Amino acid sequence: MSINQESERTSVGFVTLGMFIVDEFSFADNDGNPTARTVDSQERPKNQLPDSDIGMIVDRGRDFPSSIEAKLLEYGSEMWIFRDQPHLPTTRALNSYRGEHRK
Repeated sequence: MSINQESERTSVGFVTLGMFIVDEFSFADNDGNPTARTVDSQERPKNQLPDSDIGMIVDRGRDFPSSIEAKLLEYGSEMWIFRDQPHLPTTRALNSYRGEHRK
């Protein structure tokens, strides 16, 4: 659903106003050398409300990955309100680990 489209949804039980951030990860050994370590995809926890009762605004920047959008839509299109931001990049965060410590 796009914020520019009219919605058939009449009520929502919960809406988060937090930011949707694409997390990226890098792993290095204790000396700072990159490792081959990767992070598996993580599933969202099950909740007590049906997807049609949950909503989240997602600012979709000019570089929003289509693979992430497809994964979100697997949970149901009713819960996502995409707000297109073609003049901005997508918000991202780098989770950097050196050894077993996160920076």
